[in-house]
Amino acid sequence: MNRRLQYNEFNELLSSFDVICLTETKTDDTDVLQIPGFSVFLKNRSKLSKVRSGGIALLFRDELVKYVTIVNTDSQYIFWFKMNKSLFSIEEDIYFGAVYIPPEGSKYSSPDCFF
Repeated sequence: MNRRLQYNEFNELLSSFDVICLTETKTDDTDVLQIPGFSVFLKNRSKLSKVRSGGIALLFRDELVKYVTIVNTDSQYIFWFKMNKSLFSIEEDIYFGAVYIPPEGSKYSSPDCFF
């Protein structure tokens, strides 16, 4: 992920959105991603490893982050968050999930990810 952030084209793409969900970030718990104008939340597959793989990142524009709540679960395949109903002037909060499904045949592939 940090390597991609070195490219202006990638940063320009990010800047055209308010909420961004990324998979295959190849981050672990030692990584700190700083993207100007965004608050970044990471769900890493592993705490620390020599070979990084997987990972889900949620990026929210700084002015929106006060409406966002991260929903913690044990699933390594879905990164849940909810957006406060006051942002949309509706009656209920809206839940979203950024989903990562490992490729079939990989060591992380599991039928559990569908349940």
